[in-house]
Amino acid sequence: MHVPPVVVSVSRAVRLATVSFLALTLLVLVALGSFDAARPRVQVLTVDRSCGQSCPDAMSDAATALVREAVAAGRTCSSTPVLTDHIVVEHRDGSAEVVTFDRALELSAAATVWVRRYCVPA
Repeated sequence: MHVPPVVVSVSRAVRLATVSFLALTLLVLVALGSFDAARPRVQVLTVDRSCGQSCPDAMSDAATALVREAVAAGRTCSSTPVLTDHIVVEHRDGSAEVVTFDRALELSAAATVWVRRYCVPA
């Protein structure tokens, strides 16, 4: 049986178009995947309230005084966690001190302090 040359040419063109389309689709999917991998992920954080109901909501007078001093020195203080080296922590006995971020992590992990304010230069 003889196949006309036009049919052979068209079938080759369709085959080439199909393979090209699949290759391009695969390339686009890989590119989109790499862009998606570079996108930051949203994480749900849980606040550890391991002190139960004993966590005082109000700052002690010592912690309040340290926050006032930081604000007077030109810093902006908030309870929102920020990477800074001027963190006001309150000890269980009501005393307070200003510590670095690393030290605040150590103390709060040991459940010996409450982090009260993160103060950053204004």
